[in-house]
Amino acid sequence: MTSADVEVCLMRILACWGAIFVGCGISGPVHAVDCERVATEAEDKGAVVIPRAVFEVTGKGRLQFYSAPSLNCVMTGVFVVRGDSLISYVDFNQWMKIAYVRKDGEMIEGWVSDVSRLKYSGRIGVKE
Repeated sequence: MTSADVEVCLMRILACWGAIFVGCGISGPVHAVDCERVATEAEDKGAVVIPRAVFEVTGKGRLQFYSAPSLNCVMTGVFVVRGDSLISYVDFNQWMKIAYVRKDGEMIEGWVSDVSRLKYSGRIGVKE
């Protein structure tokens, strides 16, 4: 086997591994997600929550925020924890667009993927 044969063989192996990773969704930056486009599509196609529902975060650890309903759209350093209250806007494919008001009054909007950690607390402006 010549060095050219070895090179061709290695290229084929790498191509096969690349196909496996892409098929598993582990493609990395080659298939970057356009988070803004994904968010817009989800807001257009999702179920708008009116009147706005309020949820309380349950469970342990941080509930990560995303700029769009995709695990590739992490909002680094933005999360909520158990006991925080959230306002819902859009429900889309087991993701929810929510808002959180920080202690300093700043409102943060984003998407959360683990909706099982959200406990319904009521609706804004509606007596239940």
